[in-house]
Amino acid sequence: MLVNRKRWRSLVCLVTWGILSCWCDTSRADPILSFSPSIDVNQAIMGRTFSVDIVLSGLNPGDKLTFLGFDATVDAASFSLPNNLRAGGIIPDIRSFSPLSFNFGNENFSTASFESQIGPMPPYPLPPIGSNGVFMSFDITPTRTGISSLNFVFVGSAGKNSVDIDLPNARGGPALQFNVSAVPEPSLWGALLAGCGLLCSRRRRSRALPRAVNTH
Repeated sequence: MLVNRKRWRSLVCLVTWGILSCWCDTSRADPILSFSPSIDVNQAIMGRTFSVDIVLSGLNPGDKLTFLGFDATVDAASFSLPNNLRAGGIIPDIRSFSPLSFNFGNENFSTASFESQIGPMPPYPLPPIGSNGVFMSFDITPTRTGISSLNFVFVGSAGKNSVDIDLPNARGGPALQFNVSAVPEPSLWGALLAGCGLLCSRRRRSRALPRAVNTH
């Protein structure tokens, strides 16, 4: 009887552990890359450069990414080629980071990859990504008015959690849609400034005129 009880207890513990393990695995958030622009997407101005951050989220304490990469595209007729590509704060060693931008047909591409395991000789392997935050940033300039979007076409990753279990592949967040408006013409700015100057001068004149004194 004592042996059977021990077996039952062991069986119950194993089943409980399995249920908890499955629940933990399904409750984990996948790593996500998302766009974070420096401007309001509805207030983009043609010809005015702004920056876009590629932000990583979904890592839990103890998670380590040994590889992370993405490709993003934008309409080449609506935006300039992404430039000033730079590593974000979560990159532990710049030698493991490779950014690139290029044009392919009607689309401008921005792409970057991180690889911590490159080469057999010191100082490799380089440290992995272990925190959420900005993965990469770049600058971009609207070249025409209208609506256009920035999209992920590929996101990939590899890594393990704190108990050496493979992490799920990272995925891309939603597309970023911009509504680009035109820059006001210089003549319009001149007319506005002239109007403001005229109003100010009239106000000053009205204040400078002497007030009539009522003697009655």
